Formats: sequence, structure tokens, C-alpha cells
Amino acid sequence: MSDNDWLKYNASEYTVNGKTYRNLEAQVLKNKEDIEDMDISDLEDAIEALQGDVEQLQIDVDGKQDELIAGSNITIIDNVISATDTTYEAGTGIEIEDGVISATGGGSGGVFFATKDTTTFSEVQTALANGLYVVVVAGGWIVGVLSEIIEIGGTLTNYRFVSTLSGTEVSQFQIYDLNANDVWTTYQSTPMLRSDWGKETVVLLSTGWVTGGGGTLISQTVNVTGNPIMNSQRTVWVSPLNTQGSTEDYAKYQIICTAQGTGTLTFTSYQTEIPANNISVNVVWKRY
Repeated sequence: MSDNDWLKYNASEYTVNGKTYRNLEAQVLKNKEDIEDMDISDLEDAIEALQGDVEQLQIDVDGKQDELIAGSNITIIDNVISATDTTYEAGTGIEIEDGVISATGGGSGGVFFATKDTTTFSEVQTALANGLYVVVVAGGWIVGVLSEIIEIGGTLTNYRFVSTLSGTEVSQFQIYDLNANDVWTTYQSTPMLRSDWGKETVVLLSTGWVTGGGGTLISQTVNVTGNPIMNSQRTVWVSPLNTQGSTEDYAKYQIICTAQGTGTLTFTSYQTEIPANNISVNVVWKRY
């Protein structure tokens, strides 16, 4: 073995071609020095934070119940939670019958929307019996209000809903009839000469309502100035102007015409709340 070979195998550290080599003992000592020189404070902080997360997770797990416990009127079967024998108490204006919850007469929800060609005769009959105000809707719009309940020989046969149309020389009605066989019929009344009819649009002002008898109803009297002159003997038809605001508010506030005089009409709302907006109403009346 040459002197160089002996040095290579016995020296603790030597360099060949710029690369440093160490024997096992020297490398262990070098690794120990490197470890002692390391800054492990960040690692210690990370380990401490992780330990805190683990401890909190264990607390959360320990606080969980082993399984869901069914309370009163609750069943849990195959991970499905169901209510059983649930009972409800009807509040003011609410009726519960055979598990069906319904609103009964009065209140801001006291309107029944009869859908043209779909709603049945008995559904309208039930709504009226519950004191609801009935209007007919088509295409999402209120197109008529209940105008007449027709009886023949003491038997109820038809519900009639009316909206008004007008032309330059004639006045006529759009009529929706629902008969006892659940058949809807739509037609227009026979045109009448303008000279025999009066037509005007009046506005119920939001600031014009006054409290009625007993402080429970509100009413408003408006002037009707068209010809022939309005009086207590005229046959009168009223319906809200076919705009979204007027038709919806007319139904919402359950407004009807309750009195007529010389050149005036009085409208009553079966709500105690005063409408926030003006409501336009079409008025048509017959001379004789």
C-alpha cells in the first residue's frame, strides 16, 4: 500500500478532486456538529401547535353522543328521522281539519285566487263559506272579481266573475262563468251604446280612507262625474283597473262598493290596515 493509499484509508477526512470524504467516525462527529448548530425553535412551535389541535379534537370527540336519541313524537329508523303523532294548535284565523291547515275569514290573507279553467265549483264554494274574498286569475294576473252568485229554483248554479272592457262607442264586460259541473266559460257581454252607459275610472287615494263603524272597517267615498249622472238607482259594476298594483291591492284589502249616491260611490275595505298605495277602479253603470 502506498503512502497515499494509507492516508486515504486512515485519515478522518481527505479531499479528492475538490470533494471531501470522511471515515465513519468523522462523519458521525460532523453530523452531530450540524445538528447542534440547527435552530429548531420553529419546529418546536409547530409541534406544540399541532399538539393543541389534537387535544381540542379529542375534546370535541369526547363531547359527542354515541348515537342520536329520539325526542317526543320523533322516530329514528335506518338513519331516517320522522315526526309521529304531531299536533298543532290553530291560532286566530286558522283552521285545522284532517291534517290540513287553512286560513279562515278575514285577515290580510283572506283572498282566494280562483284559477280560470282549473279551480272547481266546490273550491270556490268552500272559500266563500270560509269568508274569503274570491277573484279569478289567468296567466298570473287577476282578470276578474266575483260579481254574481246565480241561483235557479233555489239551487246554486253559477259563480260569475266580471272585468270591464271599453271602446270608443260601446261598453261591455269580459265575463268568466264557473258552473256547478266545474266548466269555465269566457265571453263578452253584448255591446251597449255609450249613451246608455257611463264609464269612469276613479282613484281610491291612500290618504282618503276613514275609519268606519266600531273602528274596525275603513271606507272612502269618491266622486263619479260621468254621464248619465250616477245616482242610487243606477245598476253599477266595479272592478280594479287591470294593472298589477291595483288588482293585487283591491283583492288584498278586500275592497267592495257598498253605497252609491248622486255622483258618488262609497268603497269599503274589510281590513283595518290602510292601503299604502292609490288604487284605480273602473266603474260602469247603466242608465236605466
